Amino acid sequence: MVALSFAGYAHMQNRQDMNFDKGLGKEVTQQAEDSLLDIDFAALKERNPDTVGWIRLPGTIINYPVVQVEDNKTYLDKRFDGAATEYGTIFADHRSKIYAGNNIILYGHNQSYANPVKFSLLHKYLDEPAYVNDHPVFEFYKAEGGIKRRYKVFSAFMLDTNNRADVNAVYRNVPDDDYARYLEMLRNRSSIQAEAELYENKQTIILSTCSNRSNDERAVVCLIEE
Repeated sequence: MVALSFAGYAHMQNRQDMNFDKGLGKEVTQQAEDSLLDIDFAALKERNPDTVGWIRLPGTIINYPVVQVEDNKTYLDKRFDGAATEYGTIFADHRSKIYAGNNIILYGHNQSYANPVKFSLLHKYLDEPAYVNDHPVFEFYKAEGGIKRRYKVFSAFMLDTNNRADVNAVYRNVPDDDYARYLEMLRNRSSIQAEAELYENKQTIILSTCSNRSNDERAVVCLIEE
């Protein structure tokens, strides 16, 4: 009975969060002529001043605002509107420089395919070989300056969080003189085949979520600006 009640509660929270996300997307986004989105960041910032961007994977549930604060804990269990939720909010690593950095790191929870909120679908790049062909391009919108860009998937792999050297190699700000090596390192780690050119003058986005298999692993999907 307790398990059933918990499952029912989890399902209800899932529906509430999905409905919130869909409703927010309808309120602040509209399709532009170039097939990208026009996003009302003024309205988003009025609701939540921590807003720094928006991420979308066309044709999927991934269509979310991105926030950033001075730590990597606040939004693990906090919805965009401040409500408590185990699904959290997509957030940028507190070290990431959204406008000036070579790379941005974004985190989102994984709730399994049966409950595909936030970044759960990232595992499809690792589990389904054709998924990268069907969904090769993400979109990222920056809250200031009306900047909207497409980013192409070029690598995906599992990362063991017990290996601190590997963790530190992936989740970091990258200086200009190390950026080419960083890109090659990410590509060489990839367990998928993805067609994307790597250029040192293009920004990368690292998407990270928990593993379906172990608490000690993370699924990582790497994107580079087109």
